[in-house]
Amino acid sequence: MKLIGIIPFLLTLTVGQFAHAETFTCVFTEPWVTLTYSTSSKILVSSNSSLAPEEKYALKRVSVRESQPGIILWFKANGEQIARLELTRHGTDGMSETIYPYDIKTTIVKYSSGIGGCYTSLLGPKIAQ
Repeated sequence: MKLIGIIPFLLTLTVGQFAHAETFTCVFTEPWVTLTYSTSSKILVSSNSSLAPEEKYALKRVSVRESQPGIILWFKANGEQIARLELTRHGTDGMSETIYPYDIKTTIVKYSSGIGGCYTSLLGPKIAQ
């Protein structure tokens, strides 16, 4: 009977990091861009609030792969890598006092270096003290 209780635990070890739905939010400044990615819908939404009206677009069928512990890669449907996230716990958007769990380097943020900070539904941002 003890084996039944251990099976769910063993499944969590083998299913992987994103077995549950996870939402990533990445923030960039100059321009003010926010990327939001849902692992359940596989849709990445980019919002540029620097423009009036706000510019928004979505990429569908974006996939995620953990290349090594703490390194997450995002890929377009055609296999092109579009972002690299690293769990550093000192990510930055380049301007605010907010500290993000992840640093991101991406090629899809227009008019920017593509360097920013990200948090997830499980690992939130913090304000520097």
